[in-house]
Amino acid sequence: MFFNFNLFATLALFVVVYSSCKGPKGDPGPDGTDGTNGANGADGLNGVNGIDANSFCRNCHTTANWTAVSNQLASSKHGYTANLADEGNRRDCAPCHSMQGYLETIATGLDTPAVNNGSSSTYYGNYSLTCDACHKFHGTLNESDFPNYALNTVLPFVSKFNTSIILDKGGSNICMRCHQNALTLLLK
Repeated sequence: MFFNFNLFATLALFVVVYSSCKGPKGDPGPDGTDGTNGANGADGLNGVNGIDANSFCRNCHTTANWTAVSNQLASSKHGYTANLADEGNRRDCAPCHSMQGYLETIATGLDTPAVNNGSSSTYYGNYSLTCDACHKFHGTLNESDFPNYALNTVLPFVSKFNTSIILDKGGSNICMRCHQNALTLLLK
């Protein structure tokens, strides 16, 4: 029995001594070989080549073109802020003498803006009309969408100066909304 115990103790000591003694970590071995690649999926269709937006847009959006448009608007009565005087601040005048009042009148179909700010109000301000108040501009790069300079659509409306007259001249309605006093005389 003593012999078995000594043998068992010697074996245990041998296992503990040799398993707990480690030397410094060795250099990493070489990488293993790569596995095989999986099967490739089916190729999709190539898309249609598009238009380079930068070169495409530069056909119209040039400094020369925009300078000409800006100068044209600035030299017109629509773009000259001094022509607005203080009428842009008055409820009855703002539909034609301020950009905001004009757009609100076109959107609502009402002859006066919703808020009466009085003659001393600066709510509407004296902002000249800009091109997009009257004209539609492209929203896409589809050539049929521009540059047509088309007028925004304005529905027929009752004259301010003669309520028995309904003004309906199609594309001219947008102009007549403000320039109806001279036209009303011609339509009587």
